[in-house]
Amino acid sequence: YPALKAPRIQVPKLEGLEFFENIHRYRLNGEWLKHSVSHIASPLSTSEIERINQEYPDAIPRGNFVHLQAENFHLGRTVDFTTEHTKWVEQLINEEFWERWQPVPGGVETAVADSRFSIGGKLDCLVQHHKTNELAIVDYKTKRSINSATKNHAAQLGGYCSLIGQSFRNIDGWITKGFIFNVYENRVEIDTYDIEDCLTKWVTVRDLYFKQQPSFDF
Repeated sequence: YPALKAPRIQVPKLEGLEFFENIHRYRLNGEWLKHSVSHIASPLSTSEIERINQEYPDAIPRGNFVHLQAENFHLGRTVDFTTEHTKWVEQLINEEFWERWQPVPGGVETAVADSRFSIGGKLDCLVQHHKTNELAIVDYKTKRSINSATKNHAAQLGGYCSLIGQSFRNIDGWITKGFIFNVYENRVEIDTYDIEDCLTKWVTVRDLYFKQQPSFDF
């Protein structure tokens, strides 16, 4: 039998989920979520975060700006090309990838949650192939130079897929891939991940994370 072709997808807004950008926290139905996908996938101590910010002071402003302009691009809003980070934005939005994959309605900067584990997350973009209709998760990483450290982001992509499954039924089953956009000043390098491998990695990392959390049962 031929493989089933995914329907055209539209992502609804998850009722009751709020994201607070200034403190990077999620609240679901009035209850604060204790964890985030990004922190579980790449846990960093406060001192490590401070060290990274001191060594790379432009990393967060650059990343925030590029993410915002990518959102503007996908939603048909005006894109800002007037800052020092313009070249990163141009590389991202001019990538030929967008000729084959398009963001699904409601799938840009989408907040998702898993109430079972009190986890929140926000994926950069959920895209759908213009011919096969398969779905994929896209995440952007802005880089300063070719010597910037590269990481395996399977757990993070798997986390988003898992939370999509908990938030929106009948969508996650059509997701086949994850794409990491390594955005440099003069090019984009795209790493492709198999989503089943990502889900396996996520479960392993998530379980280890919670196993290492201190117990307050006393």
